Amino acid sequence: MIWREDFVRLNECIAEGGQEEARRFLLNLLIIRKMNIDFSARYENLKRMTAGAEEDPVYYSMYQIPFLSRELRWDRLRDSDGISEKRLRMALREICEQSRGCQGILDLSEAWTNVSRKLRETAFEVFGKLQIDEEHDREVSEMFEFVLSRTMIVSRGQGEFYTPAGIGQIMAELLQPESGTVYDPCCGSGSLLAKAAAYGQQKSREKRPNMKLYGQEASREAWSLAKMNLLLKGMDVDLGDRAENVFAFDLHEDLRADYIMSNPPFHALDPSRPLWAGDPRWMYGLPPRRKSGFAWIQHMLYHLNANGKMACVLSASTLEGGTKAEQMIRTRMIEDDVISAVILLPPGLFYATKITTALWIIEKNKNSMCRNRILFINGKKMGRTERGHTRLPETETARICSVWKAYQTGDGSILPDIAAVGDREEIRAKEFSLSPDRYIRKKAEQLPAYSELEQEEHRNLEKLRMLACKNRETLDEIEKGFRSILE
Repeated sequence: MIWREDFVRLNECIAEGGQEEARRFLLNLLIIRKMNIDFSARYENLKRMTAGAEEDPVYYSMYQIPFLSRELRWDRLRDSDGISEKRLRMALREICEQSRGCQGILDLSEAWTNVSRKLRETAFEVFGKLQIDEEHDREVSEMFEFVLSRTMIVSRGQGEFYTPAGIGQIMAELLQPESGTVYDPCCGSGSLLAKAAAYGQQKSREKRPNMKLYGQEASREAWSLAKMNLLLKGMDVDLGDRAENVFAFDLHEDLRADYIMSNPPFHALDPSRPLWAGDPRWMYGLPPRRKSGFAWIQHMLYHLNANGKMACVLSASTLEGGTKAEQMIRTRMIEDDVISAVILLPPGLFYATKITTALWIIEKNKNSMCRNRILFINGKKMGRTERGHTRLPETETARICSVWKAYQTGDGSILPDIAAVGDREEIRAKEFSLSPDRYIRKKAEQLPAYSELEQEEHRNLEKLRMLACKNRETLDEIEKGFRSILE
């Protein structure tokens, strides 16, 4: 089992060298370890079933598991001189040749092992603790996320493809994707798709629930990371055959998903790729290019089926004001009654930006309790700040989810200090603003009963009479003093 001390040791090694080199090495080594784990599990099963079958590559290809040569298995990668860089490279190449999922995403250059001896030895020792059971499958995923979080902070554009785990957890808990199709048009490292699949596995009695994952990513680096991440988790996913800008080439044009979970980039759209006014995705209006939020949300709505549900993170600036085009799109979405909830998130959740963000919950077919109404939650003051970065603890995630559940069931006991429900007439009266602050009223101070106020008034009047008498007596004493002096 991997302990906290192991993560600390790895972190120290990463800090001493280049982060780009460390990420490349660690992720490649993690792939090698994962494939060795899968190979070893199959090897032991075959050994018990049929003598000699454990060394026959055919029995591995049937399960899409790469067959590893004897000299390239995990326990042969280290000799008396330490980790063999040559064998590491050979093992990775062998895995890539046999695994379709690895093709095009692994760095097969001679340079990927060019890291410090300390990092090689430490990582090999730590990764060697990952064994064959469900607990260690989870640890492989945690290790992948750890490597990304420690090596992507200074990388160009990292904020576009790394979503904090707490955000993904809230999305999954609110949408509850237990089966069907899940889509993320800007999937980054694939963390939200993985979170949806993990939720489905947790709720399903089957080890692999009936769920299909779809995604697209414009960044070649992020696309590779997503494929690697989901490969490590053993998940069935279609990310297209290449990295591509979704507004220029929609690789899943015919997809109508049951669920969409996404954290699109906040920056402007590519000015070199103009938006076509006749594009069927712009059902509520042509979005502006300088602010991408309403382009992303309409693209997702287009890919949502008639009963679909969606959760996406956008800048809080999308909630009110903006250009005429933004105001028109927001107004039409409200009138069309597709917005179920708006959750204001605390600043500092994302590594790349400190701006305030909002989680939009969209439902194409609301239940009768929620029609013509929108739930507003102000979570701006939630979270715990650690080293300048905000994290959402599980208690606050659960609090948000409990308010959502109460709203969905028509329960009127919604916490008034963080949430409110606005109906369509109220939202119209407030010029179609979706800012939670406009709807959430602070708790009114409890006024005392009239009899208590009357008694308090009598007490205050009595005090005033006593003070007046005392003042009169004091003035009389002063007057007597002056007279005696004059006489």
